[in-house]
Amino acid sequence: MEKIKVLVANRPRLMRELVLETISSQPDIEVMAEIQDDSKIAQLVEELHPDCLIIGLDQSDNRPDICDSLLERYPHLKILALASETQ
Repeated sequence: MEKIKVLVANRPRLMRELVLETISSQPDIEVMAEIQDDSKIAQLVEELHPDCLIIGLDQSDNRPDICDSLLERYPHLKILALASETQ
């Protein structure tokens, strides 16, 4: 079975590390890259062609603007947006 290719682009650092720790031990998931700088997300999606992008929600709990442009350009891409805290 082919592995699910994932990019992880979460802030803050602790949340990103928790996500990486959780998914990296899964045998059917390959973490392709950890993105700390949001400005590099589109470039790495284009270069690596991941199946899934895990990204942090912005301050207003709205999905980041980049999600719409990525989904328009890469309709196969699955995006999981996570909040760092709950209300």
